[in-house]
Amino acid sequence: MALAPHSGRVSLEEFLSWPEESPALELIDGVVEQKPVGNFDHAAAVENLYRALMAHRATANGRALTDLGKPYPGSRMGNHRVPDLSYFLVRAIPLDDRRYPAIPPDLVAEVRSPGQARAALEERLRFLLEQGAKVGLLVEPRTKTVTVFEAGEAERTYRDGDELVLDALHGFTLRVADLFQ
Repeated sequence: MALAPHSGRVSLEEFLSWPEESPALELIDGVVEQKPVGNFDHAAAVENLYRALMAHRATANGRALTDLGKPYPGSRMGNHRVPDLSYFLVRAIPLDDRRYPAIPPDLVAEVRSPGQARAALEERLRFLLEQGAKVGLLVEPRTKTVTVFEAGEAERTYRDGDELVLDALHGFTLRVADLFQ
């Protein structure tokens, strides 16, 4: 049974007591929101990024997980975020007592779905960087671009023919075109 988005503020503890939903529910500053259902382009971009991370020599020993939620109890009014893809440089991820990661992901990626506002995804990635993620990727299948967010650095946008290099992930490289095949 799907829960309707709650109209009032919800605490992180209350939110974490709810059953899992699909598509995922998120808690954003005390407000419950449901992630949009991705289309084929969305799913393919997530899969292609996952495969690239697991195949690259710099990141093959880490762990890439899709739709992995993580609570952020010390943030604002209560947050539980579910990036499209979370990548950890370590394979053995320490977990808290509820079996959520006890450390932030090294990389978080959001793939823009039709109807999603770019500004909301940018805010989401900035929030996750504030919480300790090293790199955020905003992947846009419609325009075939990837925007890289890193703490303290200007955003960089890469296009279909470009290759990006992520020093924070030990030199992980990715041809943007490979995400959109």
